[in-house]
Amino acid sequence: MSILECVLVGPMTKGIRTLARVIQWRVDECRRNLGVLMKELENLEANRNALDSELVREQQVALDDPNEAGVLYGNYVEHAVNRRDIIDENIRAKEEEVEIAAEELKVNYRELKKYEVVRDRRLQREQAEEAQRDQIELDEIGIETYRRLDH
Repeated sequence: MSILECVLVGPMTKGIRTLARVIQWRVDECRRNLGVLMKELENLEANRNALDSELVREQQVALDDPNEAGVLYGNYVEHAVNRRDIIDENIRAKEEEVEIAAEELKVNYRELKKYEVVRDRRLQREQAEEAQRDQIELDEIGIETYRRLDH
C-alpha cells in the first residue's frame, strides 16, 4: 500500500496537508538545486566563450607579429586547447547533473500534485457533507415550524 493510499483510507486531512507541505519543501529544494546547477552551467559556458574570444585575439596578435608572437603562439594554442577540452568535459558533466536534477524536480512535482488533488477532493467532500448536514438541519427546522403552525 502506497503512502497516498494510506492517506486516503482514514480521516487524515491534516496528514495530507502535512505531507503536501513536506513534498512542497522537496520541490522547492529541487528548484533551488536546479537553479544553482544551471548557474554553474552558464558560468562554464561563459568561460568557454571567453576562451574562444581569447584564442581569436591571440591568433590575431600572432598574425600581426609572426616573428615574436608566432613562436609563443604554438605553446599557447596547445594549452588553450587543453583548457577548452577540460571546460567542455565539465560542461557535459554539468549538463548531465542538470538533466538529473530536472527529472527529480518533475518527479517531486508530480507527487505534490497528487497530494494536492487528494487534499482538494477531500476538502470538497467535507464541504459537501457539511452542506448536506446543514440542509438536513434546516429541513428539520422547517418541518418543526410547519408542524407548530399547523396545530
